[in-house]
Amino acid sequence: MRTENNRSLFRAAAAVLALVMALTFGACKKNSETDNANVNDNTSIVAKIGDESINMALYKAAFDSYAEYWTQLGFDPFTSKADLENLQDVVLEGLLGDIAVLYHAKKDGMTLTEEEHKAVEAEFDEAYAQLESDYMTLAEEAQKNDPSLTVEQHYAKLIGELSAYYTGRVMSVDEYKAEYLKELINEVIIEKYKGKVVSEFKVSEEDVVEWYIKQVEVDKELYSNTPEQFKEDTDFYEVYRGLRSDAYPTTYAPEGYARLMDIVVLPEGTLSEEYSEKLAELTKIGDECAALLFNDAINGNNDNKAKIDDLLVKYRAVEKEVDALYEEFIASAKTKIDAAYAELELGTPFAEVMLKYTENTYVIGEGDYLGSTAFRTVGQLIAPEIDCGTSDWSKTVKEIFSMTPEGKYSNVFTDDDGSLHIIYNCGKVQSGQIDIESVRSDIEYVLKNENGTKDWDELVKAWIADSAMEVNRESIRAVGVDRLKTN
Repeated sequence: MRTENNRSLFRAAAAVLALVMALTFGACKKNSETDNANVNDNTSIVAKIGDESINMALYKAAFDSYAEYWTQLGFDPFTSKADLENLQDVVLEGLLGDIAVLYHAKKDGMTLTEEEHKAVEAEFDEAYAQLESDYMTLAEEAQKNDPSLTVEQHYAKLIGELSAYYTGRVMSVDEYKAEYLKELINEVIIEKYKGKVVSEFKVSEEDVVEWYIKQVEVDKELYSNTPEQFKEDTDFYEVYRGLRSDAYPTTYAPEGYARLMDIVVLPEGTLSEEYSEKLAELTKIGDECAALLFNDAINGNNDNKAKIDDLLVKYRAVEKEVDALYEEFIASAKTKIDAAYAELELGTPFAEVMLKYTENTYVIGEGDYLGSTAFRTVGQLIAPEIDCGTSDWSKTVKEIFSMTPEGKYSNVFTDDDGSLHIIYNCGKVQSGQIDIESVRSDIEYVLKNENGTKDWDELVKAWIADSAMEVNRESIRAVGVDRLKTN
């Protein structure tokens, strides 16, 4: 729901752990002796399921990351034994969830495609290049203090220390790189498997109707009191529909809204220095004229008429130069927008011409983003008489829209920011409750994410509790004890 959009501290911290530990989960070898994990033995096993395991080094590294994150949020986990044990348990549950999911993913035959492998390898190359750069800088500094080793030897030593911190084992550079890549692959497998499992969860008709009824009540009150919020929320929903779980469909429309389609073309580059200089010259001439006119008005004569006439002639000449420079600047954009207008005049549907010519990436898409289906088919929201703040159209667009009849398009015009536009009036938005059928698929998407998260969490808990998972919970109780501020 729109009013329930904040994550708990636990969930936010869990997200951080997933990122921080991308390298490290499942990095240990199988070990059946889960009952003798030792906080002083970084290779001892805290938990395992099948071939996936958590050793003490991994647990302590995750604990350190979590403790730092919680501290940054203003929560000190070292104020009491109870707080410490809470943190210990949260870290353990996060790591147990990782290896449980990885175990079941591999058990179910989850693998990556060739393209996915290439994407992970590209991510690895970029990430490791940065790590290598940072650690090579440290190695160079170390070599200055200890010239008995080469820079490469110092680098290998640093990587060994890094690998020992996360895995409990000193690795060579090549071993560490291989382990790093393996864990990135495991991370993608976990997310891919989660997506597959969650996609199979079902949403009931009762859940859809219940969500809709509650949301209509919320939206009606919200948008009746703050109608400008309707545009911001609907724009967000229509831009990120099906891409973000917090892009909720709006279910009630206030009065005063309409929709438009917009062909926008942007001039390339920036205006020249000569243009700026000529513009400044115009301002200077205008100021001189104003001063002379004021002087004559005060004195009740026309002593400065000749000077004013000369300045006006000069002003018009410079103005022509400014206009010419501006026309030169927008020439290619003007050619493009005029071509779009010509196609409209031939009777080509506006939406078709818009997709061919507009440079609005929210309409046509960019990269992996395919653009807003709503913007392409029914248009974007506009409220001529409502101030919608930072998400609003310019005053110029609103004025042109108000003069454009429904079902018609405008002439080419220049907006306040210099962009060139042709807009089409798609008509008024019907105020009141929005039909459930028009948002049903979106409600299902939202519920699948909201309920799917809960169902997924319950499933992971069940996997953790399964007898196949061997856990030595007592082994973690000594972690962080030395940092306690009270007994």
